Amino acid sequence: MVKITTSFVIVGEKLSFAEMTDTVGLAPSKTRRKEEYHVPQFARDTWDYCLSSVYPVPEWGDTGIPYPDAMTQLGEIQSLLEDRADAIREYCAPRNLEIVFVVASSSEDDRQPLMDLPADFITFMARLGARISFDLYVDVTTL
Repeated sequence: MVKITTSFVIVGEKLSFAEMTDTVGLAPSKTRRKEEYHVPQFARDTWDYCLSSVYPVPEWGDTGIPYPDAMTQLGEIQSLLEDRADAIREYCAPRNLEIVFVVASSSEDDRQPLMDLPADFITFMARLGARISFDLYVDVTTL
């Protein structure tokens, strides 16, 4: 099994969660003030909308189960935000807020999801002024 969690995250100083929610048009999955962080280098206000799913991983050569793909969730977030991309960028840019897509996956073995980003998603990220981060975890006790 592979668990994929994909997040659309906005981070910065003195972030207004209410204004960010209005701008994005979605309720956040979680928010966090910088005072809540235990590691100072990561301490910034954080607004986070995330999707998470567990997918079966097919055996090698099995075509009956689609291979887990991070773009499934990234595409869903893109479709939710597409019409608000310009408003989000216009809100974030003058406030020095950073926009980040985070794809985190964990697996029981060394197989990770596909992470093929199509040109339209890269264009969407550029329109937002966003970056992307990949966090891959393997349960080494099963290797």
